Amino acid sequence: MSRESFVELVDKVLASPKNLAGIGLPQRWQPNRDPNELSIKIPIENEGIQIGHKLVAVFEPTSHTLKFSILIVVNDVCVTRLDFDPTGGHTNSLLVIHYGIPAVVSGKHIHRWAINKRFVTLAGHLERLENAEAIPDSIRTFDSALRWFCGECNIQLPHNHAIELPPRSLI
Repeated sequence: MSRESFVELVDKVLASPKNLAGIGLPQRWQPNRDPNELSIKIPIENEGIQIGHKLVAVFEPTSHTLKFSILIVVNDVCVTRLDFDPTGGHTNSLLVIHYGIPAVVSGKHIHRWAINKRFVTLAGHLERLENAEAIPDSIRTFDSALRWFCGECNIQLPHNHAIELPPRSLI
């Protein structure tokens, strides 16, 4: 897939209203690549049709602070990601000056597609999301982060969804 066709596809996916499949039932968290993490992958539906895009949540149940990520995956590529880590941070590329974003973001942040799509290669690959910006301080729980992220990505999330973090297992 070319750069132009991938960017066009992701722009279209993110702009269109979407739903998540099967969220009326509790999600089954699975071990992730990192043995300290658990993840869920929820299919994204557009007009009732699933075409392979996913919302993925990754959780670190043994972290001393509440730590998780929520991301959108299109064609097996993460195109936007919220990192909820109060002790984390991110150094942005020099190109953030065009967006009025600070060079360093501390704490919880989001990697928006709009400020990262310029890094898609000619072959339609996006190696990593280079730029991030802080999320509102009022977001303090998984549910509030999920609702805000879904709103930012045009995903309709009903109030009665069953997406919850598994219990934390501090050691």
